[in-house]
Amino acid sequence: MLSMREALSSTKCCVILLAVIGFIVTPRLSGSWVSSGEGHEIGNRRRFAAVVEMEIFLLLCNFFIYSQLMLYFDADDRDKYDKRFAAKYRKRASIVLIVFMIAAQMVYFLYFAPSLFQGILFDICAFLSGVWTNLLGIVAGFFIVNTVVYVIYTIPRTRVAVSKIENTAYIGSLVFDRRYQIKIILIITSIMSLLMWFGSDKIVVKHVTIPIKNFTGSNRSFKIALVSDIHAGASVYREQVSKVADKLLDLHVDAVALVGDMVDGPLIDIEDRLIPFWILPYRYRTYFVSGNHEYYYGNAMEWFREYDRRRVRVLDNKCDMFHGICFVGVNDFSSGNSGIRGHNMNLTEAMQNCSEGSSRVVLSHNPASVKSFSAEDLEKVDVVLSGHTHAGQYYVLVPIVSWLLPYFHGLYDIGHGKLFVSAGTLYQGAPMKMLWMSEIWVVHLVKDKS
Repeated sequence: MLSMREALSSTKCCVILLAVIGFIVTPRLSGSWVSSGEGHEIGNRRRFAAVVEMEIFLLLCNFFIYSQLMLYFDADDRDKYDKRFAAKYRKRASIVLIVFMIAAQMVYFLYFAPSLFQGILFDICAFLSGVWTNLLGIVAGFFIVNTVVYVIYTIPRTRVAVSKIENTAYIGSLVFDRRYQIKIILIITSIMSLLMWFGSDKIVVKHVTIPIKNFTGSNRSFKIALVSDIHAGASVYREQVSKVADKLLDLHVDAVALVGDMVDGPLIDIEDRLIPFWILPYRYRTYFVSGNHEYYYGNAMEWFREYDRRRVRVLDNKCDMFHGICFVGVNDFSSGNSGIRGHNMNLTEAMQNCSEGSSRVVLSHNPASVKSFSAEDLEKVDVVLSGHTHAGQYYVLVPIVSWLLPYFHGLYDIGHGKLFVSAGTLYQGAPMKMLWMSEIWVVHLVKDKS
């Protein structure tokens, strides 16, 4: 009869194999289902299929986390009594860890569940999802350190140096004592998660000045409040949106730019959560462009009509002249996959009504979209304002996200003009974000005197 450990090992191999097969097969199986949808259903189904693929990948990550943490109970230097004691707690720890990982991954499917299943269940799963992300990053970090140390130790010339580290107080335990490492992993994960949860809706107002050659603003300067990635719905409630609105109402700006990913849900379910924003157009010229999340849940066009009704200017491949500046808005980079007929990103169309020679400020959710703009169009653009990246949102994701994305956070040169990328004003998924990174940017446009 198989022992519990042997049974788990056998099950793990089977599930990993099935996960790999599923990861390969799922895109092919889902393709016809996605394309058979009508209108916005295509974008919704495409998102669901992407979530299924992501969940399969996360399943493999779960096995990695499980295998690393359960090493805590595999020490060989225990006496017989300790091993019996460890076996008892190993089973309990295994159950807790599995339940934790299942709950953490449930959050992505709960986005598609009826509003009846939202609320406290979503909040718990979303929080655990954030803890899981931090845990994965820290476990992976220690795994890399352990692998590097092992490789160095196998080389005779460097083995002496490793031995010296092993005999160093605290550092030796941190590098070579697996049980001590796991304790540190759990402590760091807990502290980091709590700090990020605390800071997730602590909105910080930041300022950046962008000089523009031949600036045509009628007042010599112009201030825009840049807001992005609110993600209302899910774990972002009216309370969090109200905090953002209150900050905006305290600012002395000429316009507000809502640069995509404002919602994570259909209008009928979460329309009340954006109510605090509807006062903004009565104080400031307020613009909106879509992000990728607008197309994931329900019909994005219903939100467009709601913004129009609330006096927010929807720049869906359109422009608006204001104080001598042409504000240009494009639909999200991914909007062509939404299934909505005639809906895509088109900068050429968006700029066609700009006054000749006017300064042009483009609102585009995804900063990578600038790589799709033609050189001719880009030459006419002075500033592009974007969001989307969240600057990684998690400390543990910053190294990967900053490496993968062409534009991560901050100010970039894009030939004739500048690109500015915000880390977003709130958060997506888990109510966690790096401290002081829930941003409203006051973008100060001035004439370049150089």
